[in-house]
Amino acid sequence: LDFVLVKRWNLLIGIPDHAFVLGDEIIGTVISRLNTMPLFILAASVCPKGVEATLFAFNMGISNFGSIIGSYMGLGLMTALGTGHPEFHNLSSYVFLRTLFRFAPLLIIPILLPKGTPCDVSLFQQGDKNAHDSLTETELTGLASNEKTNASTFVIDDNSEDEGVLSTN
Repeated sequence: LDFVLVKRWNLLIGIPDHAFVLGDEIIGTVISRLNTMPLFILAASVCPKGVEATLFAFNMGISNFGSIIGSYMGLGLMTALGTGHPEFHNLSSYVFLRTLFRFAPLLIIPILLPKGTPCDVSLFQQGDKNAHDSLTETELTGLASNEKTNASTFVIDDNSEDEGVLSTN
């Protein structure tokens, strides 16, 4: 939408600059917040109980850090193109390149995605069952010993019909 404002195409369709900018700022902010909501809800549902606020603060910190770095990179691009006050030479080129750079993270998605599908057997599941049980018992014993408010220990009930059912003693 910034490119539309720079080229003044909004005036061709009858939208004044003030209305266009105000609408873009309000609508853009609301849509941005609504886009991040499902990610925060999913992250809160997956994280352990009691650390939801910490996870939210961490996610917001990363988001704010990204915004600050983006501002500095935009300033660098503006300086490289010679766009600045009082005359905004190459402003349309700057806005176009800035819009392209917003899509740059899409290029690293293939690198970040793991090989295979969610239905594939993981390396953890392929290993020796005894190694799996001992690893799980070790992790659970460590968690139970670090718990200050609860003195109970966790054990895996191998006699149960379900694999790896936890019981407390």
